[in-house]
Amino acid sequence: MAAAVPLLMGDAIYDFILAAGDDSTDEDLFLAIPDGSYSVKVGIRGTCARFGVRTRSEVIHIDEKLASISEKSFAT
Repeated sequence: MAAAVPLLMGDAIYDFILAAGDDSTDEDLFLAIPDGSYSVKVGIRGTCARFGVRTRSEVIHIDEKLASISEKSFAT
């Protein structure tokens, strides 16, 4: 997964990057995303992610909140 990050991002500049995962293999992804990105580990194990949540439903809640904020900013 981490090896795919440069391929997926290319030379594009993004305002916001969020990576969330619940597996040990996601740790490489958290390390590969650019500085200033947001990484969220799902579960209670140790992680290099910037943030952690206990359940996947909490990630869905975060996504819904971000979508709501985004919709409001584009509506004005």
